Amino acid sequence: MLVPLTTEETDALIIEKTLPERVWARVPMTAKRLWILERGENKVTFVLITENHRSLRLSQIMHPTGMSAKSVREAPTHLLRDHRLRRWRIW
Repeated sequence: MLVPLTTEETDALIIEKTLPERVWARVPMTAKRLWILERGENKVTFVLITENHRSLRLSQIMHPTGMSAKSVREAPTHLLRDHRLRRWRIW
């Protein structure tokens, strides 16, 4: 899933290790990867690994991909292929 967040929401994710409730409400329970699109930069900068709406791991993308979205939607399949090995684990 591709999840657009503000820079402030992204910072809160890094510190608090969770997403805002309004975001979880739009994400299916079966989602395993949430690609975080920072609206201020219009780039996919993080990937969050989840299980049943629990945040398990957060990784930062080394070479962010430019993209735009206004709401939560299916992520393009090329994100996993392009960034499988090019990310830093945050927690």
